Amino acid sequence: MNIYSDYEDEINKHYQIVDVTQNSIDFLLARLKYGQILSNLVARYVPVEIGKVETFTHRSIEKHKLIQFERGGIGQKLPENFNNFPKDDSKWAIDPVINFFVAPIIQEFLAKKSENVCILEHIDARPSDTFMKKSKDDPIFTLTDNDSDVYYFIDDKDTSIVTIREAFDCVTSWSEIVFLSSMTNGLSSLRKSQKIDLENLEKIAKRTEKIIISAYDGEGYLIWIHPDSTHSS
Repeated sequence: MNIYSDYEDEINKHYQIVDVTQNSIDFLLARLKYGQILSNLVARYVPVEIGKVETFTHRSIEKHKLIQFERGGIGQKLPENFNNFPKDDSKWAIDPVINFFVAPIIQEFLAKKSENVCILEHIDARPSDTFMKKSKDDPIFTLTDNDSDVYYFIDDKDTSIVTIREAFDCVTSWSEIVFLSSMTNGLSSLRKSQKIDLENLEKIAKRTEKIIISAYDGEGYLIWIHPDSTHSS
């Protein structure tokens, strides 16, 4: 379910998408530099410098605060009079950015074709961690050529808001980096081994169409968009 489409008019009264391309490229490249191998490959192969970058923010936030990517203070809960919005889960009210901006972008991308995938870098996890041994049914993969990288995949098999939220909760970190890309055979060939090799990771990097990076001290996200949204390699 795309939450944004159900509440679009009401959301647009309080929130807006803002272009921050001019000021954000250096921040984005720095985050990729300190990310995992996939981040490094994307920085190498993808023309990040010529893409477009947007953020999603409450309309009350002053524009100059939106280029202070390391600082917080932009987070805004939903207004109390937000019409007919479900109140049974506190996360809905706490994090409108994922619900109304990030999740719909991921859902729309994955729905376009079965080869599309969403990859979240699990920057603080290691294959030897206890939780990894209990995740055999989860789409969590380690890199065969490296003993430290962990990635969380989402494909078109389940694009629910709950699945997306759980993925972000799983990889929560000081630096969340997410890639929207594609794989020729989707995830089917990887699910059994829960391994991905460097060759496939390079293909994913080269096919990256969007990058989602946490900013504003965890209170928001930047979305980088490839200059050719139909890009593929």
